[in-house]
Amino acid sequence: RANPFWKLSGAIFLDFGNVWLDSNTYYLNEIRYTAGVGVGIDTPIGPVRLDFAWPIFDVKKSWEWHFNVGQSF
Repeated sequence: RANPFWKLSGAIFLDFGNVWLDSNTYYLNEIRYTAGVGVGIDTPIGPVRLDFAWPIFDVKKSWEWHFNVGQSF
């Protein structure tokens, strides 16, 4: 019987960026930052991940989560 824990993975991350309507216009003071943790498992249909992130420098927003099935880019 195989040990299932080798199929588990985890991550701690810092992410930043933004999206603007005009591709030639961007404002560095509008970049948003988040920090978070993620867990994943390899399954027969591909990797499955669940990530939780907390906004940094933005007290108006609360934590967010992201569920992903398949390879990330």
